[in-house]
Amino acid sequence: MTLEKSVLFQEVQPQLKKYCMDTYGIEFQMIDVRWGVRDESTDDHSTTNIFLQEVKNCKINSLGPSFILLLGQKYGYRPLPSAIPVQLFNLILGSIESLNIISGGVLLQTWYRKDK
Repeated sequence: MTLEKSVLFQEVQPQLKKYCMDTYGIEFQMIDVRWGVRDESTDDHSTTNIFLQEVKNCKINSLGPSFILLLGQKYGYRPLPSAIPVQLFNLILGSIESLNIISGGVLLQTWYRKDK
C-alpha cells in the first residue's frame, strides 16, 4: 500500500486541507499511526495500545469524522498481545510443554511476566 499512502499524503491531503479550511474554517490533519513507533514499543508488545490511544486522541480532538482506517491484506508483522490472561497463558504453556518444545516455553516465560 506504499503507492496508495503516497497518493493520499501528496495529492489528497492538500486538497482536503484546503477544502476544510476554505469551507468550514477548520484544520484537517492526517496521521499515519505507523510513523514514530519505536522499536522498543514493538519489543514490549505495546504497538497496538499506542495505535488505540491515537484513535482515542482523534475522537477527542475532532469535530466530525475522527478516524478512517485503510486496511489491506498484508502479510508480515503481526503484533503479539501486550497481556495474556493467566488462564490462557497456562494453557499455552502447557501445550508447548506437552509437545516437548522446551525453547518455546522458555521464550514465553521470558517475554511475559505475571503481573502481581
